[in-house]
Amino acid sequence: DQGEVDRARDEFASCDLFLAEISGAANITQLQESSHSQCRTREQNLNVNKKNKCDLVRFAATVPEPPHTCETSPPLNPSAEELSEFMGDMQEWMQWAEAQNESLPEKVAVCEDATESHAEHIEKCND
Repeated sequence: DQGEVDRARDEFASCDLFLAEISGAANITQLQESSHSQCRTREQNLNVNKKNKCDLVRFAATVPEPPHTCETSPPLNPSAEELSEFMGDMQEWMQWAEAQNESLPEKVAVCEDATESHAEHIEKCND
């Protein structure tokens, strides 16, 4: 009877619509998974960058490379030459210390920026 044929046709049509919805959902899921994977890859890159920037701070703060070793106080009864050498050493140390004091805050700021970028990206990936 024609009614049964029409119902069967309608059932097949509804199956096609249902399959199209599933296919569309699968495509969306695949895009979301790809986007999430890219997000995590970027997160890893930002973490490496953060580690490198913050390692520079730790290295500069814990393993500074001062100028050659010199006496911390002048010799007793120094000759003019010894006193001049000592003063030159002290001048070198002062210049080195000033450079350390100037560069360390900049390195700290770069580390903090990298840490913040990494943390913000983690939140973005977790959304």
